[in-house]
Amino acid sequence: MVASATTLAPVALITSPIPTSPSPIPRPPTRSLIAPDPPPPTVAQAKAWARETLGSAEYEALDRIIWNESRWDPAAVNPRGGACGLGQSWPCSKLSSVVPDWPTQPVEQLQWFIAYGEHRYGNLRNAWTYWCAHGRW
Repeated sequence: MVASATTLAPVALITSPIPTSPSPIPRPPTRSLIAPDPPPPTVAQAKAWARETLGSAEYEALDRIIWNESRWDPAAVNPRGGACGLGQSWPCSKLSSVVPDWPTQPVEQLQWFIAYGEHRYGNLRNAWTYWCAHGRW
């Protein structure tokens, strides 16, 4: 059997340019599976935590010490001696080794300063008594 020759129709030439990259496909916004870090605690939250943790007499002693040392500024740095934080740790490296982001962490600072006061003076009332006699703790 002889095959018959089939004539193909001429192909039309494409005159428009061929895109080199596909058109962008809009994608829905992605949601992160990791929750953003909560904002750091405020000084008011740190004070409330300390009041609840310590009770009134110990908190009053802590409040007086911190007020006299830093005016409750967690980022305070003494320009003369380089002490830092709420309770004015000196040298500052003592505080920064325990609370690396100490300027923004008033609760963690208080935890450290409370432990310091209790270890060195027995309690915060004794620390305040020492502070009154020496102007530092």
